[in-house]
This record gives sequence, structure tokens and C-alpha cells, in this order.
Amino acid sequence: MAQEKYIFNPETLGYESKSRSRLKKIAGIIIFQAVAAIFIFAIIFIAFSYMFETPKQKKIKKEIAVFEKQYKELHKRRQQQEEYLKELQEKDKAIYREIFQTEPEIDSSYLSDIYIDFEKIDVRRTVKENKKSLIKLSSDIDEIDAEYRRIIQLAESKNKELQQIPAIQPIYNNNLNYHVSGFGKKIDQLYKSPIFHSGIDYAAPEGTKVYATADGVVILAANQRRYGNQIIIKHNSDYQTRFAHLSEISVNSGQRIKRGDVIGLVGNTGKSLIPHLHYEVIYRGKPVNPVNYFFLDLFPEDYIKIKYLANKTGLSLD
Repeated sequence: MAQEKYIFNPETLGYESKSRSRLKKIAGIIIFQAVAAIFIFAIIFIAFSYMFETPKQKKIKKEIAVFEKQYKELHKRRQQQEEYLKELQEKDKAIYREIFQTEPEIDSSYLSDIYIDFEKIDVRRTVKENKKSLIKLSSDIDEIDAEYRRIIQLAESKNKELQQIPAIQPIYNNNLNYHVSGFGKKIDQLYKSPIFHSGIDYAAPEGTKVYATADGVVILAANQRRYGNQIIIKHNSDYQTRFAHLSEISVNSGQRIKRGDVIGLVGNTGKSLIPHLHYEVIYRGKPVNPVNYFFLDLFPEDYIKIKYLANKTGLSLD
């Protein structure tokens, strides 16, 4: 059996087996080489990373380039908008100075900083809130639209009824140029005795146009002894109107007419003192004062004036 060799170790001040010292050296060499290999690999990896790009890195790099391009374009457009806004502000100031001869009290230049506040906005939350608001607004619009349709239908129905009520003067007399002999007690022109006058008389020149005062159907268009050439129009179950002493009748019995249609001309036929129009409003079979139905044709002051003139007692023209 061979004897082991020992050597003196000055560090430990003892003798050690020569074979054990060799193992330590080999282990040290291996560790050193491993560390060196890792270091070299790390250097090579870092160098490779800088020299060569992975597909993911290339994609990210392209996206960054696109974003940079878009940002530059947006920045350019913002600058253009700011310049245009400044021009508008200057024009606005110039117009203000020209009109009011003074400097504007509020400067609109603060609008150039709106992007600072915009950056603070939570876009997702704002979009969500706007969407909810739009949905509610759309629902409200539908409800309002339905209500408007109902109101329009009601208005059309009521308008049809209103169109059948006498509401204007039978001749054009907005400036009250023609003498008016009114409704009620008058003096008969022939017998000079008090009589009840069932309408009002307009002393207008012969040939003056006569207008229908409401929608309706002509139920009489003929000549009679007392009223001469006359027209009676039935408007609905409540109202009729009479137009008498005409020189000309322009409608036929059974004809449907609209308010404002020309139905004849002023004349001097029948029991008439001078050329004039006799006009009646008949409500449920009884004559009523026509002046009360001129509300669509006269201003308040003119309405008061014609009512005063019509109420004066005087000579009847028929």
C-alpha cells in the first residue's frame, strides 16, 4: 500500500494531503472558468441585443415611429388652429372696436390653453357619461316629438273649427276708411221710424271686393227684393253670414269657400240708400253684432274705434 504524501501549508500551519490540495485547485479552476464563461456570455448577449432586434422590438419601434409622426402632425395642426384662432380674435376685437368704439372687456385669448384642461379629463368616464346622456336625450326627444305630434293634431283640429267662425271684416277696411253704420237701433231711411238693424253697413264705393269671413258652404246666392243681390254662407251648425245689396255675385249655391275668398262686389241693389254692403253674423238662428267678430283683423285701438262708431245711433243705409 502506497503512503500518502503531505506538504506543509503555511496558511494553516499544518500538513495537508497533497491529493486534497489538487482537488481544490481543480475546483477553483472550474469555478473561475464558469464565472468567466457567464461573464463573456452576458457581454455577447448585451452586444447582440444592441446589434440585432427581435420581431417584437421591431413592431414596437414601428408603432413608436407612427405615434411620433401622428404627434408631430397633431402638433402642427394645433399650431395652425391657434394661429387661425388668433386671427379670429383680432377680427372680433376690430369689429367690437368699430361698433362700440371701445376695447372689449373680455379677452378670448384664454382659449389657447384649453388643451391643458383637456389633458386632465378621464376620457373613458367622459365617453360613458356622454353615452348615457345621449340615450336619455334621445328618449326625451322621442317623448317630446310624440307630444308635439299630439299638439299639432289638436291644433289642426281646433284650427279647422276656428276657420269656421267669422273673424275678419267682409271688405278691406283695416284703416277704417269707410263709414260704418252699426248693429241695433237705427232710423229707417224710408219711413224715418226706429227699427232694429240686424247687421252693420259699410258705405263703400260700388265695385269694392267683398270677402268671405270664414270657411263654409254657400246656401244662397240670389236676388231678393229687400236685400237685392245677396249671399248667405253656412259655416257650421252654429254660424251663418249674410252679404247683401251686391252689384255682382261671384259664387254659386252649394259652392265651398275659404275665409278670404272674393265672393262678390259692393253694390246698391234692393232697399238701399247709397252703395254699401250690409253684413250679418247669425249665431244659432239669431243675428249678433258682427263687430265682436273682427278680432283677427284689427289692432286693439282700431277695434275699439270701430265698435264706438258702430254703436252710434243714426240712419240705416237699407
